[in-house]
Amino acid sequence: MIISKLTKQERETHCWFNEADERWEIQTDIRVHMTKLKKLGFECTDILRYSDGSIESMTFKAPKHAISFRSPIKRKRELSDEQRKEIAERLKASRK
Repeated sequence: MIISKLTKQERETHCWFNEADERWEIQTDIRVHMTKLKKLGFECTDILRYSDGSIESMTFKAPKHAISFRSPIKRKRELSDEQRKEIAERLKASRK
C-alpha cells in the first residue's frame, strides 16, 4: 500500500512534558526540526518511514530544562532622565 507524503499544511511538531519522567517528548514531521533536534543531541526514540524508505517523522526525548517558555513580547527598557544622563556620562568617560 502506497501512502502519499504529508503536505506542508499537514506537517507539525508536537512537544509534551512527562512530569513523572521529567522529560520532554517531541514528535515532528518537519525536516528542519528533525535536523535541529539531532544536532542538539536529543535522543531519537522512534522513526516512521514512508513505503519508499524516506523519513516521515521522528520522535525525540529531551531533558527537562531543554525547552523553556519566553514572553513573545519584547519589553522595552524604560529609562528615567537621570539614568539616561548617567549612561551618557559613562559613555563620554569611556571614550576619553
